[in-house]
Amino acid sequence: GGALEVAGNVISGNRGSGIFLGASAPGAQIFGNRIGVSATGQAALGNGGDGITINGGGNHQIGGGDSVMRNVIGGNAGDGVKLLDAVENRIVGNAIGTDAEGTRALPNEGSGVFIAGPSARNAVLQNVIAYNRGAGVRILSSGTGNRLSQNAIFQNEDLGIDRGGQGVIPQITAI
Repeated sequence: GGALEVAGNVISGNRGSGIFLGASAPGAQIFGNRIGVSATGQAALGNGGDGITINGGGNHQIGGGDSVMRNVIGGNAGDGVKLLDAVENRIVGNAIGTDAEGTRALPNEGSGVFIAGPSARNAVLQNVIAYNRGAGVRILSSGTGNRLSQNAIFQNEDLGIDRGGQGVIPQITAI
C-alpha cells in the first residue's frame, strides 16, 4: 500500500495471515490496504488466519492519520491485528471489523486487536474497532506501556477492552 489512494493492495483469501511480520523485518509501514475484505471494503473475503500478525517485531506503522492511509481489516478467521512479543508498534486510524466507513459489520472471528506475550510500548490510536467475534482489544501481555487512546470500540461480541483474562494483569498507560 501507500500514502496515495491508488497504492493500496487487496490482501484477502489466503490460508494463513494476510500479512506476517517477524523480528527480522523491523519498521514496516502498512498503509491503505484492504485486508480480508473486497477492493471496495464492503464485503468480507477473509484470510484463514489473522489479518496482520506481528511476531517479535517492532517499530511498525499500521495505518495512519487520514482516510487514504487507513487499512480496512475484517472478515479474517483469526484476529484483526495480533501482536506477539512485539514492541513499539503503532496501529492508527484503521477500520477493524467494519467497512471503510465504520458502519457495516465485517467481523474478524477473533478479537479486533490482540496483544500478548511481553509486548510493550505499543499504541492503538484513533481506530474504529467494532463487530468482532472476540473482544475489541484483548491484552494478555506482561509488557508495560501499551497505550489505547481515542478509539471507537463498540458492538464486539466480547468485552470492548479485555485487560487480562487468564490472570495476567497488564499495564495500560492512561492519558
